Amino acid sequence: MNIEKLSADNKVANSKATLLFKTPFFGVPCMRVKWVQDDGIPTACTDGKTLRWNSKFFDDLPKAQVTGVSLHEIFHVVLNHAIELLRHLKKFPQYNTPFYLHLANKAMDYVINPKIKDMKADWCELPDCALLDDRFRGMHWVEVFNILVKENPEPPQEDGQGGQGDQGGQDDQGTGMGEVVVPENDDGTELSPSQVDEMEKELGVMLEQAKNIARAKGKLPSDLEEIADNSKKAKVNWENVLRRFVAPIFASHSSYNRLHRKFQSRGIKFPSSVKTGTAELSIGIDTSGSILMDEITQFLAELQKIVNKVMPSKVTVHYFHSSVWKTEEYKTGQKIVVPTKVQRGGTSFQNLFDKVNDQKTKPKALIVLTDLECGFPKKPSYPVLWVSTIEDNKAPYGSTTYLDAVA
Repeated sequence: MNIEKLSADNKVANSKATLLFKTPFFGVPCMRVKWVQDDGIPTACTDGKTLRWNSKFFDDLPKAQVTGVSLHEIFHVVLNHAIELLRHLKKFPQYNTPFYLHLANKAMDYVINPKIKDMKADWCELPDCALLDDRFRGMHWVEVFNILVKENPEPPQEDGQGGQGDQGGQDDQGTGMGEVVVPENDDGTELSPSQVDEMEKELGVMLEQAKNIARAKGKLPSDLEEIADNSKKAKVNWENVLRRFVAPIFASHSSYNRLHRKFQSRGIKFPSSVKTGTAELSIGIDTSGSILMDEITQFLAELQKIVNKVMPSKVTVHYFHSSVWKTEEYKTGQKIVVPTKVQRGGTSFQNLFDKVNDQKTKPKALIVLTDLECGFPKKPSYPVLWVSTIEDNKAPYGSTTYLDAVA
């Protein structure tokens, strides 16, 4: 029987079996996700839980290319692209338009396709519509997306649908062979935070199982093991880290004026802990060329939530690159606003620390947003929290957490 003349349904089944046999690490999740034929979509898509495919698109492809597309979609699942897209849109809702979603999907394709091409397997081939650009090798899709946004200005609004005109741009070489969509409930409602966490936990368990099976069969290359290990790394919620970091520096006392609710419901009069905003905070914001404006905006928005809760008597914000180019002071209740014109340059932590040390009142703590790509001055007497925009960079002192742009 000529496999090329099989129906699209049989080609898909054959591609799943091929992945399970040739590369178990992808074959296991390939068998676990739900596959649904959907001729209402152009090619294929996944939300991390279900993989939908168009029978006409698959019917027109040879066997090796059907396997290539199947592997491409499973790569999206393994790399957790659906959840990352969900979180990215939560933090940057301005990108929740057809134009920017198109760019986000292209960015993900640019990350995945070189990995498949480098496999050089005769049983797995990318179709002609696959997007490839060597510039983006080894990047995370958000890095690629930010580049594409700069290279492809959003077109004018048409018929009230912002950015739905020409979805192409300077980087077009093909239309792509599928897309990632945000996961949601069956009734179309948003997933709750607990549902998102559970989805990620299930992915982690699945990848651990896939890794073990692939290793047992002697088919687990080091790069695939790295993907599995990275999936297990806990995504640090830096906002929670910030809350824990700030809490100890604020004075607190017990008060019977506000009884502890937990014990009060049991008829026990137990004092609650009352925190008073008596401390001063200093904030350093690195505006060197490597820090994105979206990262600065995200940092300040989440910092504002913490400031509103702990109520410091004053917050001093220092914007710096090779020097501190702007300093602003805020009192309790005031909103921290990003300057309209942001200066760019190199980076100097020493100049930032000198400026903080020159303040009339030493801060109870200093929080610095930066990529940590700079030499470090002498450790100061006050605690420092470094919020790094680059994962795995770590300061030699103080606490380091990460401003995850996708988590």
